[in-house]
Amino acid sequence: SRARSEPELRALLLEPGAGILKLPLVSELEDEIHRLGWVSAAAGMAATEPELEELKALLARGEELRVRHLPDAVDLARRCATASRWAHRANNALRRRSYLPALESLAAEGATLGVATEQLREVHQRIAAATSWGRRARAALRIPEPKSSEGEGEAASSATGEAGGADAGLPSVETIRALAVEAAALDVAVPEEAKVAEMVKDIDRWVTKASAMLVKRGSDATLLQLLQHEAAAPPLEAMNEAESGGADGGATLACAFCTGNDMAATSKFMIGCDVCDRWYHGPCVGVDKKAADAMTDYTCLFCARAAGGGYAYGPPFPVPKR
Repeated sequence: SRARSEPELRALLLEPGAGILKLPLVSELEDEIHRLGWVSAAAGMAATEPELEELKALLARGEELRVRHLPDAVDLARRCATASRWAHRANNALRRRSYLPALESLAAEGATLGVATEQLREVHQRIAAATSWGRRARAALRIPEPKSSEGEGEAASSATGEAGGADAGLPSVETIRALAVEAAALDVAVPEEAKVAEMVKDIDRWVTKASAMLVKRGSDATLLQLLQHEAAAPPLEAMNEAESGGADGGATLACAFCTGNDMAATSKFMIGCDVCDRWYHGPCVGVDKKAADAMTDYTCLFCARAAGGGYAYGPPFPVPKR
């Protein structure tokens, strides 16, 4: 019976005369049929890339049937052991925020196992998300794409060139902040993440310093609102008219001598102190447009008093509102 195939043995059990077989012989025949079925399934798995859990189940069944000594069983057992060790290391890497190169190396090793695993699919998904983010970050930061191969390098250079042609300037604040939020959501640490994070810190520091200088303490207006209002202000000629009683216009940023809440009240020309580099509305510090146009340098009330001298444009002297 050992030289026969599984279908032949099953047919033999169904023959009319099979009933006269002794029970041990029937049991042995059925075991042989199961072993032949296992051998067929093992040969199919050996020729493909089976799922790790399915492979473990097949090997456990082979242990019951006492066929683990067969060549296909030995090969599958070796693949299962290798894949299990790899899956254990992959689980450790997936439980923490691993670096992209480490995951890429892990994926390359996993591709040689000859066994499909849930961990390998997860590693590939994380690599794809991190690679996509990195490509967009490099385009925004104007960082050349790495040339991993000739074809990929040319494609990457073309993509970077197109991005630069569409917008040759610096990336917007919104773009950098969005990239930072996406990077924080990634389960992979990417090289460009540090650069993006540093740019966000620089942006925040600049906004804080600019707000301290230009936005009045207690003012309801934000720095962005003030700057947008300033961008919509009339040109210098209109500001001159406003100073002489004409149309409204001019700078709208609060200074140390006005509240900053009334946009119309702050729509005047500004002058900068040559000592501290702070800016003030001319009328707020007692300087009219004619005097501002004639001066070559200006020292504000604070710096004049700090130097022990008198303020050149008073009395009356301006009263700080901060």
